[in-house]
Amino acid sequence: MAKTKRRLSAKDQGQKAAIERELRRVHERVVSVLRGARQDKDVKQRVLSQDIGLGRDAITNFEAMRADNIGVARFILLSRRLKEDPVKLLKRILYQLNENQQP
Repeated sequence: MAKTKRRLSAKDQGQKAAIERELRRVHERVVSVLRGARQDKDVKQRVLSQDIGLGRDAITNFEAMRADNIGVARFILLSRRLKEDPVKLLKRILYQLNENQQP
């Protein structure tokens, strides 16, 4: 039996769009903090990608918002590779999110 796709109601579509906007906002803050940490340490994107076990362009794509997520485990590896405390980086991300909170 073939499954039929259920159409989202206008309310569900609105909720989905709001979630997508919030995810993008969070992603932008994560990228901003991680890119800043990487640049401060003068580490190239390709080198960092390889150091944490990703393909050579993974960090480039993540920073360009072409890749959605690096995951928590890789966030920790990335932080350690940059000799940064992952908790401090996360606090910076959360601070920026709260500072830029939209009404």
